[in-house]
Amino acid sequence: MSAFGDYPYALKRYVNETRRLYRTMDKALAENPSGYLVGDHLSIADIAIWPWTTAYSKHFTQGLYT
Repeated sequence: MSAFGDYPYALKRYVNETRRLYRTMDKALAENPSGYLVGDHLSIADIAIWPWTTAYSKHFTQGLYT
């Protein structure tokens, strides 16, 4: 028995929100040639997304959100 099976609504909501956040980051980074999320230098936005960027490989390589 796991939390994933016990709370399907919560899991679905979290997975959908995670996908939305990654799509938003991907779009912003694709539109900005400097490689930063906003502008042409490091900003608080880049720092705020650091946990998401470091977790990306775990989320998708372990099949959590596929």
